[in-house]
Amino acid sequence: MEDFIKLLKSNVDTFGNIDLTPLTKFNKLECWDSIALLSIIISIKSEYGVGLSNEDILSCSSIEDLYNLTLRKKAEQ
Repeated sequence: MEDFIKLLKSNVDTFGNIDLTPLTKFNKLECWDSIALLSIIISIKSEYGVGLSNEDILSCSSIEDLYNLTLRKKAEQ
């Protein structure tokens, strides 16, 4: 989980200075926008080889949900 949060912070510019935890509701953050959404899609695809849709990401309520979804999709491949 720690590496996943580091991945998000290093690839989503607006997350860089925010203290993210597994329970952070990332899509409720003031800095959440379409660029952050695209950055998450690209970074997860690059690091995990998993393609997530906008709907997949928006169905997650926390970083932990997003991480678990990524791992589930990876296992399905």
